[in-house]
Amino acid sequence: MNQSNEESAEIALVLPHFREGKKIDRYSHSFMLESARIFSQNFIVSFGWTLLALVIQLVVGTGKWAFPDGEPDGTPPCVADHSKNTNVCYTIITLKNGSDSLRILTGFILGGFLVASVNLWRLKRTSYAALCGSTRNLLINICSIIEDQTEKAIISRWVLLGYELAVLKSRGLIDTVHARRYLERY
Repeated sequence: MNQSNEESAEIALVLPHFREGKKIDRYSHSFMLESARIFSQNFIVSFGWTLLALVIQLVVGTGKWAFPDGEPDGTPPCVADHSKNTNVCYTIITLKNGSDSLRILTGFILGGFLVASVNLWRLKRTSYAALCGSTRNLLINICSIIEDQTEKAIISRWVLLGYELAVLKSRGLIDTVHARRYLERY
């Protein structure tokens, strides 16, 4: 019962002429045509608000009464002899100082991000090089100490499996199907 009430509310919101109790098939031809109508009620309301905003912009934006220190008559704003609204001039100066401070702050933030990215890359590269070197040293030690060829092959395979698992873990691929296929190849 609750689902049918939600469905009827959805029908009333989406298409007002479907209030008779018909079900909406979102892929039907009539639904697509009705929802794509240009002069639907929602479009007319939205268009009306847009026209009202344009009228307000034209009324307020033209004329000297809204912006007495503006530039429509050719004089620059905030001139000492011409200025009628000094609070606006102080606001403009404050905003210019704020934008300069924001430019400096943005440079430091971007520089810090760049330094952090380079350091992370260097750490990953150093760790990978250390892993490769440690694996190589362990294989050399195993191959020089163990004399039995089968034991040497088994332990070497375990060392290489540990190396591959460490690389897959660092790449975030350790629990994927592709990693399993890759490890089962050899």
